[in-house]
Amino acid sequence: MKEKVLVVVPTTSSRLPLLKEVLEKLYSNDNLEIKTIIVKNGTYSNEEYYNFDFGLPNITKTESEPGGHIAHAMNVGMEYMTDEDWFLYQEDDWVIQDDKWLENLISIYKSIDNCGAIGSRLHGGQRKYNPQQKYTIETLKIKDKNVFEVYWSDGITLISGDII
Repeated sequence: MKEKVLVVVPTTSSRLPLLKEVLEKLYSNDNLEIKTIIVKNGTYSNEEYYNFDFGLPNITKTESEPGGHIAHAMNVGMEYMTDEDWFLYQEDDWVIQDDKWLENLISIYKSIDNCGAIGSRLHGGQRKYNPQQKYTIETLKIKDKNVFEVYWSDGITLISGDII
């Protein structure tokens, strides 16, 4: 039986062809049952949004107000969670070139005891992130050597469905 993944993709601008490329790479993980919720979280045309054909199965389009409020958009998408094994937040402009990348990421997640989430990059606004600065465990908000405060990561965030 395939593991089920709910993917939530807030989209904040009119770059739907790029989002199609993002999703095509996501759906290359054909050993997973993927359900994608695309959340319109911007001010571009509803007609353009709803008429765009991604050509992929199990895609639902919805909207979030106010536009640009990423946390609310993620929550709107999470309302579609039913019996999925995994939740994946995916940015609309972040293409991962490796085939089977999500299957590999799930395997890594399972190999880490007590893993809460895996992400690609800490969200910058949390602690005045500067990509030119080298971060160490001492400069992040640390609870202990294995835990520090992160609200989400940019790019992708994978969370087990049983902790949501």
